[in-house]
Amino acid sequence: MPLPENIEVVHESGAGLRALYATHHMVLLVHNHWYHKITLPVKYFESVGYGRPAIIIGDSALARSVRDDGSNWNLASEEGVVPLLTPRRADPALYAERMLRCARNNRTIPG
Repeated sequence: MPLPENIEVVHESGAGLRALYATHHMVLLVHNHWYHKITLPVKYFESVGYGRPAIIIGDSALARSVRDDGSNWNLASEEGVVPLLTPRRADPALYAERMLRCARNNRTIPG
């Protein structure tokens, strides 16, 4: 299934990543390597520190540890991403509410 036009896959770090946090609504974290079943990625904590909710996919330590508090999305597989982010379903108010919840739950302020 092709990605909708509002989804951009990037691999960034440092200043480039900070710029992305400032201009994007959320973070997609796909962890399908055996190592992720027992570890918590720094990128998750970094993203919520910027007040950006995460879409967490798969059976990972992160998926098992993140509270179901309405800040993040936990999906069983990649197939759930496109329907969640398809432009016709994308509701800016929903994303804004998730960002606020993420900021409140993690004591951060969205950028």
